[in-house]
Formats: sequence, structure tokens, C-alpha cells
Amino acid sequence: MHGTHDYLAGLAQIHTRENVEERRALWRQGLASLAAAAADRQPTPLEGLATEPLLSSVRVALSSGLLDDMSFLSRPVAMAALFELAGALPPGPEKRDLGRRVLTALHEGDAATFVTLATSLALASPRALGGALLRARVALSLRLPLAAGTGADSLALALISRPELEHEWLTAHSLGALPSRRLAGRMLERAAREAARRAKEGDDSGVRVFERPTVRAAWSRLIGDRESLVWRHVAAARGLLAAAVPSALARRDRSGHGAMRDLRIQLRVAGADAPGGQSLCRCLHPSVCARGRRVARRPCAGSCACSARSPATRHAASPETCPVAQSFTLERSGS
Repeated sequence: MHGTHDYLAGLAQIHTRENVEERRALWRQGLASLAAAAADRQPTPLEGLATEPLLSSVRVALSSGLLDDMSFLSRPVAMAALFELAGALPPGPEKRDLGRRVLTALHEGDAATFVTLATSLALASPRALGGALLRARVALSLRLPLAAGTGADSLALALISRPELEHEWLTAHSLGALPSRRLAGRMLERAAREAARRAKEGDDSGVRVFERPTVRAAWSRLIGDRESLVWRHVAAARGLLAAAVPSALARRDRSGHGAMRDLRIQLRVAGADAPGGQSLCRCLHPSVCARGRRVARRPCAGSCACSARSPATRHAASPETCPVAQSFTLERSGS
């Protein structure tokens, strides 16, 4: 049984085959495996392959028309595979030809194709996203609904993973006007969703991005923003990260009524039955609310049921056992 590495190695053997069908089989198997490796975020999937045989195989693919037959893959997946293949080639006409195809797809492709290539460029060549047109399309991609299925969450996480891009896209926008701050908040929310998804799969690399000092500084600025169009995205991001980063619950970025609104938003995102949602439910108990029953009377669905479900849950929500509850109780007594 052949594995992924065997199919990738087949890309460097196309020039050794005389039969057209064998060449086509090696090309399709290798490109599909390369696309799958790129989708799984495997760094340099073609590392270890000899450059000369790979270059000779690409020449054969160009001259025989194999490169024009990409109908067996969706356009976003096919362009991602070509991007990885071009990165493994030495400078020359073949590399330039693949580069032109990728750039054409980046500028003229649909939303899914653009987001896929923009994510790859953000991780490999950050300067490629510096044009005004590309910046506008990136901002528009982050506004697309989740149902669009473009993978914008991965793009958002890639933008804050590289220090140079993080300074340009997150830090600078968090200090700008309202539209820029709203974009930065939305970016944190979508990046948090991708980081939480990866954390459930056992990959905590995305979660560690939010522990960097510059990201935490931008986080604090945005969640303390006076505009709800800005801070609600960061509150949702903290709800998404609640199960993956329990320490995010103990760090309080707002106080008073604003903190209670943040917690309600986080609970809507985390879910009352999730581990992070149960912790947030305990923090919404009336005994820890600085505004008393007037605010706790309007929690999101599930918080009252969670706080009154059992004596053990009510004990966990008391100021003596909940660190966040203690901070709110101290705040209430001092007011």
C-alpha cells in the first residue's frame, strides 16, 4: 500500500515514464497528496526530494499539458498545491510559470481560492500581501459569514502568527479609527475560533499565539474599547478560547457592568454545557454581580439553570471558591 510520501515522490518520477497514462496517474496522485499535505499545514511537504528530477518532471508536465488538466481538484486546493510545488523549484522559467498561475488565481479567483492562497502567502512570504487591493480583499474575507466556508479563520490566525504581519494587521489596527479597531477585533475572534479548533485536535500552537505580549496588549486595548462593535468580538474570542485556555477566564479585562456583558457574550459562544461555559455560568451568579439582581436578571440562556442546578454548583459559584467571584465581590464591597 502506497503512502503520502510515495505519492509525493512520484512527482519527481514523471519524466522517467514514457506512457501517457502512467504520467497522468503519477501527476494526479502526487498533486492530490501535495494539496492534502498543504491543507494539514505540514511545513515543506516536498523537503527531501531531489531538485533536478522534480524540475525535469515539471518540464514534462508543462510540455505535455498535464499542468492544464487540474479538473480533478477544486480550484483552491489545486492552487495551494501549485504554490507548494513552485516553492520547491529553483529559480527559472518553470518556477516563474507556476508563480504566474498562482498570482492570477490570487487576483482573479473566488473567495475560497483567495483565502487559501492568502493564508499560504502569509505563512511563507508576508510581503506578498502588501498591496492595497490584496489588503482590501483580506479585510473583506474576514467579514464573510462562517457559512461561506472560505477558511477565513485560518487566514486570521496566520496574520497574527507572524510578528511582522501581527504588527501591521493587529497592533496598528487596534490603535486606529473605529473601522480599523473593528477589523482587529474581528480578526481576533476568527483567529480564536481556529486556535480553539486546533486545540481540540491536540495542536496548541494556535493557542500559544495569544500569549505573546504584543497580542495580549492589543487584546486588552480592544476589549477595553468603548464601542461594542469592537469589544464584543474580543469577548467572543475569549469564550472560544475558554475551554482551551482556562487562564483566560481568570484574567479580567473589564470591570463592573461591562465585565458582565463580556461574560454573557462569552457564554453564548462557549455554550452553557461546555467546560468553559460552565465556568462562565459560575461567574454570572447573582452573588458575584456588582450590579446585583438587576443585571443578573438578564443573563443569557442557561446561566441561571446552571447556577441553581445543584448545591455543589451553587457552592462553586460562591465567592469563597471562585477566583473571579472573589474579584467581583471585592469590587462590590469597595463601591
